[in-house]
Amino acid sequence: MSDAGRMQRRHEEASRLFLEIRALPGPDRDAAIRRIDDSAVRAEVVGLLEHDVADGGDGVDLDASTGHVPASIGPYRVLRKLGRGGSGVVLLAEQDEPVRRQVAIKIVPHAMVDPVLAARFDLERTALERLEHPNVARLLDAGRTAEGLPYLVMEFVEGRPIDEFARIRGLSVADRVDLMLQVAAAVRHAHQRGVVHRDLTPANILVGEFDGRAVPRVLDFGIAKLLDAVGAGTGGGVAMTGGLPLGTLASMAPEQTGQGVIDTRTDVYAMGSILYELLAGVGPIPVAGDPVAAMHRIRHEDPAPFRPAPGLGMPRGLRQDLECVLRRAMAKSPDRRYETAAAFAEDLRRALARRPIMAHPPGPSYRIARFVERHRVGIGVTMLLLVALGVSLAGVERARRAVDRQRLDALAYAQAQFEIHRFLGEDLLGGASPLGGGPDLTALELLDRAAARVDDRFRGRPLAAAAIHRALGTAYVGLGAFEPAGFHLEQARALHAVHASEADPDAVRTELAFGTLLASRQDLDAAETHLRRVIPLARLTLGPGDPALYGGINDLGTVLETLGRGSEALPLL
Repeated sequence: MSDAGRMQRRHEEASRLFLEIRALPGPDRDAAIRRIDDSAVRAEVVGLLEHDVADGGDGVDLDASTGHVPASIGPYRVLRKLGRGGSGVVLLAEQDEPVRRQVAIKIVPHAMVDPVLAARFDLERTALERLEHPNVARLLDAGRTAEGLPYLVMEFVEGRPIDEFARIRGLSVADRVDLMLQVAAAVRHAHQRGVVHRDLTPANILVGEFDGRAVPRVLDFGIAKLLDAVGAGTGGGVAMTGGLPLGTLASMAPEQTGQGVIDTRTDVYAMGSILYELLAGVGPIPVAGDPVAAMHRIRHEDPAPFRPAPGLGMPRGLRQDLECVLRRAMAKSPDRRYETAAAFAEDLRRALARRPIMAHPPGPSYRIARFVERHRVGIGVTMLLLVALGVSLAGVERARRAVDRQRLDALAYAQAQFEIHRFLGEDLLGGASPLGGGPDLTALELLDRAAARVDDRFRGRPLAAAAIHRALGTAYVGLGAFEPAGFHLEQARALHAVHASEADPDAVRTELAFGTLLASRQDLDAAETHLRRVIPLARLTLGPGDPALYGGINDLGTVLETLGRGSEALPLL
């Protein structure tokens, strides 16, 4: 039989015995475990029974003979029990000398009689000694009680589990991802020092507030693995895992169920699972009930399709990218996951910044979509210019014929159109292109670069230049940049005054745009006078249904309302 076949048989036998033994009372359960001849099967059953223990119980006593919590441990006064896991107890204690502070003390009562637990405890101490990071709870001290039990003294972290903190505070998507970025930094630090946590769960990441910022701290390296020779498989000659399912089911990677090699990618899976729960409100794979069935689902079932938690706003593009990140982080095969915690964190940063992520196939349409999302304002300005110019081209044609039908023939007009498209393609859009050196340009910088080229581009084509100046002026108004807006609109007005009639539709639109500028910069009296003059002309020239006309009417209504003349403003608005 192959190794895989033997392992499957072992899992099936362990599952069968687990279901039988879990129903037995304590003494009978211990006797039944001792009767299992195969040491590997026996170890797996013990591991399954450990997972089956309710977290809230108090079944582990510090002192088996008295069953009570001691008043002190070494130089620390014990205040109360904080919690317990499958094999250890954590106490809140207080230190008076040389520093007055509260600490958390971890003790594994059965470490004196169980060599595996003793070896794990020593490994946890070794792992913590290697770590010094703001997002990892610090090891402060270590020693033994009067009864000989080893203990660890940890920094006391006052906070809530990461999922509970995010839910109670109503954190945004960006804030939840930021918490995971801090966790990833801590995990990366541990990996760089040869430590795989192997039990990252929401309960093992407590979040508190420091200087107004939410800061997560990673706790409990009780089943950590060291990647060097010491932690590769033994601790003092004692087998540390033997293929046991180690970890917490909710964020357990498939290889932790006893069918693979544990390395840094195991922690990447756990971080993906935690992030999934932070964003979706539920875990990726249901694990309640029978642990054997849960482990089967972990090994063989894909996570449920990602859906953001109710009330958690998430743009479609960001949701798609985060789903890709989660899918890669929680791939069944470690070879398909992110290689490192740093790579996982980098893709999260890219997703938030709306940059292409490594987890997504790098198709051109995907990259363009992310570029548009990243430069939404700049692209919006560009589209505004395109719309304004599209409306104005017909006016350019009419004005061209009215000014000099004989001078500008069809070839000259075609050249004017070519120059307008060249301006949009090279001077404006060229600055925004990912290949044009400007992926991080602001919208104002984009406009400024293009505006500097208008006069050269449209020398000898005054009406085309006027259309461009008006569109630039309108865009600047939308960005609140009133000084350059005024310059471009005055340029457009001057060109129309010389080369077009007052009733020319393009000239009227320019006057309406100038009224918008006056209203926007709160020059209210001048705006009212100007718009009252232009709007009647616009009704005659542009006709009903023209957006520029109704924009001007809306501006006049807003001006009157601001001046406290609501009864006059209401019919216009």
